[in-house]
Amino acid sequence: MCQKCACLARVKNLGDSEAGYSRRGHADADFNSIEYIIAIKQSLIADFFYSGVTLQSGAAVRVQLPRQMVGDRSNMYEAFKNVAVEYGDSGSYAQELINLLPESIRRAPVWFDNLSKIWRYEFGMPLDRLPEDMLVFGTHMYLPVSTLYCALRIADKWLTRAQLIAFLERLADEGKHADVTFEMRPIKELKARLKPMYEISGLGVGNTTCDWQVKGKLLNIIFDVKNRRKSLVDHLTQLIPDLNRGARQSLPTAPNPEDLFRSVEKKLKERCYMLQLQGVWIHSEIKEDEEKLTAYFRDNLNRKKIHFAILSDWEGDACILARNRMITILLKRTFGLRESKRFVSNDYA
Repeated sequence: MCQKCACLARVKNLGDSEAGYSRRGHADADFNSIEYIIAIKQSLIADFFYSGVTLQSGAAVRVQLPRQMVGDRSNMYEAFKNVAVEYGDSGSYAQELINLLPESIRRAPVWFDNLSKIWRYEFGMPLDRLPEDMLVFGTHMYLPVSTLYCALRIADKWLTRAQLIAFLERLADEGKHADVTFEMRPIKELKARLKPMYEISGLGVGNTTCDWQVKGKLLNIIFDVKNRRKSLVDHLTQLIPDLNRGARQSLPTAPNPEDLFRSVEKKLKERCYMLQLQGVWIHSEIKEDEEKLTAYFRDNLNRKKIHFAILSDWEGDACILARNRMITILLKRTFGLRESKRFVSNDYA
């Protein structure tokens, strides 16, 4: 890696053994799902990057990843065939899913991550507009092939033709790609007898839509899905100046939980949860402060509008906030979830 590139953080995937800079700036904690974060001053782009990733500013760059991270190279078709085996899908079905993908994603670079032991593809944009003219590259743009396959598989099964076409068009937007992919996550382990419906209107305020409605004989759940990055950006904004000064430790303040629930509450009507269970499913790039998050859900959100909130990634565990224990149990059974503390922390300033 170039001497003028700063590897701000090599941090462990949740449950991994690899360590690096932490959410607190210590070397022994974790950073939620971010394994690598690489930062470089934008003024050095011309000298140390080559064409590949287009920034919001219009500059075309591509980061030189650390050799110890990148293993074998492949292509999307071969990677999809490998994931298909895990699902019991045929090679021909994997090819059908590949054919659905926009050309830009189909041709995305694919490589084996030696640290996480998974195949990744490159499709996304680095974080910019950060202090001291820094760009940040990380696993928000080097994504697991398995999650793309899973998302596409769910969309192919449950979305209408018109919805699928719109989904694929949005998927091709590098700035929104991870957001759109994560919209499919809640249906990954959905109980077999239940029917999910995508982008449902008429259940909220005015002409707004909810991302999912899940219905069963005695069940009616509606919720939005959000992939939130602001906590990470705020975190990096505090960390970068300290790390650039050579500080061995930096203790940022806790994320503001209000950012997680932005725009959700205003879409929903007040409803009894026995008739219509309402909530939000969230992915945050870093761990949230457990005390602040719990207090905000309990005291600041309208309990008649937001009955639950789920924080997760693509794994089977989740932080579940609910108005009562019965709702928590119902959500776990419906979506195949295990309760976890993996997405919250008590180590902030």
